[in-house]
Amino acid sequence: MKVSFYTDYFKKCWKMLWQLHKSEHISMLVLLVDYPWCLLRHGCLIRHYVLGNFYKRREFERKRIMTYRRYLKAQNYFNAKKDIHVLENKHEFNRFFSEYVHRSWLYSPEMSLTDFGKLLKDKKVLIVKPYNTCEGEGVHKIYFDKVGDAGISPLYRKLNTGKYMIEECISQDPSLCLGSTSVNTLRVETLLDKKNNKSHIVKALFRAGVGHTDIDNYAQGGCVYEVDLATGRIISSALSKVNPNVLFHPGTNTFMLGFQIPCWDKVVKVCNSAQEKLRVCGFVGWDVAISINGECELIEGNHNPDYELLEFKGTYRYWEKVRPYMY
Repeated sequence: MKVSFYTDYFKKCWKMLWQLHKSEHISMLVLLVDYPWCLLRHGCLIRHYVLGNFYKRREFERKRIMTYRRYLKAQNYFNAKKDIHVLENKHEFNRFFSEYVHRSWLYSPEMSLTDFGKLLKDKKVLIVKPYNTCEGEGVHKIYFDKVGDAGISPLYRKLNTGKYMIEECISQDPSLCLGSTSVNTLRVETLLDKKNNKSHIVKALFRAGVGHTDIDNYAQGGCVYEVDLATGRIISSALSKVNPNVLFHPGTNTFMLGFQIPCWDKVVKVCNSAQEKLRVCGFVGWDVAISINGECELIEGNHNPDYELLEFKGTYRYWEKVRPYMY
């Protein structure tokens, strides 16, 4: 790695530790001794140390927490690089899990002008998802009313030369709208027990967009709440880069503690079934939407689900839950 990487990281660490020192009134000397120890001993990154409250944890807890280093170990153990193509390539994913994908879709390099024009005219609004991006970057909607008949061919040529998934927009369960224009989804993280090929849900989170955005991602300012695995009810305040630790959803003032996720039993069944079907990848974060007719719609599966969502909000100490399935 370049020297600049280390100098930039050192500056970031200093800035975040200084802010922690000021806000929590912790001795800077203590932080400058404790954080390097946590980095070397546990593989804890600075964001986890500060924002994920690792600095508050006692040593017996720190050994049980999924730090970034331990997360990479789990990834490498469960998800071999040669097997992750089904999750990385969205068109492969939609075909492999066709029983859980009910929306109409096209893969831009393979679609014809006729198919694209018909889908846009029929559905009126489509969502475009570029390949090779993450955290919702580049995702946008196209509208037939704005494109018109004359604009279909130029738009087709533009999309056909790149790699995009072009999909029907999902009409979500009305209780999940929460005032935003995004489809608000669940992130359900599953683990496959290789001894009996049974799937277990490790953690579930509900992601709600805020304001006029087409995506619900945490990285784009959305709110993330932990969901109780037994009941499907929200059990935490929000994790958000813009609105941290709020109990009321910004913009709608909906009190989120105890909020019931509809069709929760179906969500559990679909995610466990999908994990057991994809046995070559044993640690997956599923993005799931719940449609207006009560269907559980798989949006995508992530072979590298965000470990911040696993450890930063709500329950934690997931290394002690994952590790027994590895050794």
